[in-house]
Amino acid sequence: MATLTNGRVNLRRNLAQCRDSGDDTGAANAVGQFSIEIKRWQSVSDARLRDWWSQCYRNASAREKIPVLAFRADHQSWQVMMHPDTFFSEEDVRGCIRMDIELFCQWLLHPVSFSMDQDR
Repeated sequence: MATLTNGRVNLRRNLAQCRDSGDDTGAANAVGQFSIEIKRWQSVSDARLRDWWSQCYRNASAREKIPVLAFRADHQSWQVMMHPDTFFSEEDVRGCIRMDIELFCQWLLHPVSFSMDQDR
């Protein structure tokens, strides 16, 4: 991701997360407010996304962070899911928005509120 953000976002794998639970990244810079769960699988199904989001949401809630799920199936591009928390419970995967990794990195560099309540 550093190449997608000209080095302004730095993510590194949290190798202890499997043992200690928690975020998949030791995040610095703009991503410190997020709990990022990273999944790489042969194929991605709706059921798998629900399971991954549930794990992501639990980990983020325990740390009072914003859940972000980054995932990729074989021969596919990386995707990122976040929840705008405007109309639906953040726990419900059906309310998530989905974007590619490049768009997510651009959002990190130039954050825009997802809230519908704020003046634009």
